[in-house]
Amino acid sequence: MKEQFETKNLLLKLNKKAQALPEILFEYDHFETLEIISENLESIDARIKRLKNLKTISINAKALTFVAKELFLIETLKTIKIKNTKLQELSDDLEVKCLELENLQLNNNQLSKLPTWLGKLEKLTLLDAAKNHLSSLPESFAKLKKLKRLNLDSNHFETAPSSLLVLHNLQHISIDQNPLTEKSKNELFKIFKIWF
Repeated sequence: MKEQFETKNLLLKLNKKAQALPEILFEYDHFETLEIISENLESIDARIKRLKNLKTISINAKALTFVAKELFLIETLKTIKIKNTKLQELSDDLEVKCLELENLQLNNNQLSKLPTWLGKLEKLTLLDAAKNHLSSLPESFAKLKKLKRLNLDSNHFETAPSSLLVLHNLQHISIDQNPLTEKSKNELFKIFKIWF
């Protein structure tokens, strides 16, 4: 089994009974890419911070309900993908350290809000938060001046968040399948030329 952990790019498919990550994973810290696929994994715990050289992490785990804040303390991360989970929130109680992050994909979860520290990710160019339960964005969202691509499809937005309307560098925005008012649709069209 140890041989599979010698690579820098690890695909970890957990068996159906596994509800936690294997301890052997945290005996190494050289991984740059980690992809986790699981049916019953319930949490990404604080041990994740031991993988201090990660550049990309992808988590596809439909039973997942908890991601430890330590994930967002890994300074080398450039891409985080957490998809198809039961995750309802991300910890807001941290001094985020993954400031090199460029790509954040949180689609098809059960998030009702995004953390306020999001605004500190000054290098973020892509954010996908489609298919969640979002109805607002944190005020700090307005600081994402480098953001180029944003997907907020299939959420609960009724109005266009003011912190979104100031992001004039956005090249692509998708906000379909939301109960937006006509006024908000007009605001979004005026600024971003989005058709509904």
